[in-house]
Amino acid sequence: MRKKFGRKLLLLRKARGLSQDELCANVDQQLTKAAYGKIERGISLPKIDTLDLITDALSLDYSYFYEDYLKLVHDKKTLSDFAWRCARMKNYTLARKITNKRIKLAKKKKERGEVIVCLFDLIIWGKQEGRAPSSRSLEYLSSHFHLLSQEQMKECFQNVFM
Repeated sequence: MRKKFGRKLLLLRKARGLSQDELCANVDQQLTKAAYGKIERGISLPKIDTLDLITDALSLDYSYFYEDYLKLVHDKKTLSDFAWRCARMKNYTLARKITNKRIKLAKKKKERGEVIVCLFDLIIWGKQEGRAPSSRSLEYLSSHFHLLSQEQMKECFQNVFM
């Protein structure tokens, strides 16, 4: 999957007539040619901030690579940052997709506290869109809320008041 993602970047860069050096220069040298080359070869995956820089340098919509990127990321912190970035850009559909992936990963690892944090995020974004929380989500929250660690509780309420 990473190789396919890198190949897509390579083809887009070449279609724009840019060398790796030129692309890196377009992001104010915040990305080295060596690091970018590893991304194109599928050796490494860019952080979400780096992906935004690349997208800007290629004059693409910010969300151009997000669906592909979502398939490659499995780290809950990266997924959380990614989801909140999408939500801030009012792309709630993608934020929900990312959060649903976080929920699946948390359920596999039996991390109920993480599931609750994700449900809070979904409720916050749903409210932005005028959606009511599902009864299933509310039932899960009410029956498992006591499992939250102090840190998770803090995260939930920080997100509510952002």
